[in-house]
Amino acid sequence: MASIVRYIEEELYLKVNRDKTVLSHIKDVKFLGKGFYFNNRGCSIRTHSTSLAKMKAKIRELTSCSNGVENKRGKETLRQYITDWLHLFL
Repeated sequence: MASIVRYIEEELYLKVNRDKTVLSHIKDVKFLGKGFYFNNRGCSIRTHSTSLAKMKAKIRELTSCSNGVENKRGKETLRQYITDWLHLFL
């Protein structure tokens, strides 16, 4: 870890936040809502499982019958949320 931080700071002239920086296996890394996974062709990138779980929970909240939102307004809110989420993660 020390040699990697030294290289980044001295050779690349970048700042390293030591509180957030960790050295771990690639399967444990979540970066900007994406995760790295291994398959038979090597390593691939897809939306991280926690990001998907948060999205599903938000959709359940938006489509709940007890949220007190008018049907037409609820559809528009749901459409806007899904559109924004897709643009962000796909």
